[in-house]
Amino acid sequence: MKTTTKDKFEIAIQCLACYNQGRLTFYWKSINKNTTLEDIQKSLDVETIHEKAKVKYLCGGEEYMIADYEDIKIEEYSSSQEIYLYAQALADVEDVDMLKAYTRINYDIDLDSSDWQEFKDNVQVFNYLSDAEDYAEEYVKEVYDFYSIEDSFFADWISWDSLKEYILDTWFWCVEIDLGYQDKDSYNKSRYFVWSRD
Repeated sequence: MKTTTKDKFEIAIQCLACYNQGRLTFYWKSINKNTTLEDIQKSLDVETIHEKAKVKYLCGGEEYMIADYEDIKIEEYSSSQEIYLYAQALADVEDVDMLKAYTRINYDIDLDSSDWQEFKDNVQVFNYLSDAEDYAEEYVKEVYDFYSIEDSFFADWISWDSLKEYILDTWFWCVEIDLGYQDKDSYNKSRYFVWSRD
């Protein structure tokens, strides 16, 4: 089974004046890695909102708000530049789920930060939690001489499964992204994104 991945996220852009007057005037805008800053600025224009929502521009408003989002959390009053950073970030990662995993831990995107560089260069993706735990265990074995205890007389008293869980929970960021329904033959409903906390 091939996991379906997304290359875009969506935001609902709404006229703030209409909302304050009790009317919902909004439309959904897709953002992908090719979305430009100019495109976002135009999308946030109140006249564009009314045109896309097929509602006459009679409210006299000038401001917008982000009423809803799909996949990537965008704050209500995010600027065009802030939204554009997420479009730029999509160019650095495999798909939207990867960006979603990062934003669950780091709420702000800073494309020049060491956190972002570390994430995009080293994130590992797994379809099963047990595979993520195995990866964490192997990583620790390679980097540290942590498992020399395996050969000692203490080995019989250690719960190795619990230790793998502990390593994954304390030495790594592990974010589960629910994929929802894929197809009738799909048993895998999640992906796990793992990267070191170092």
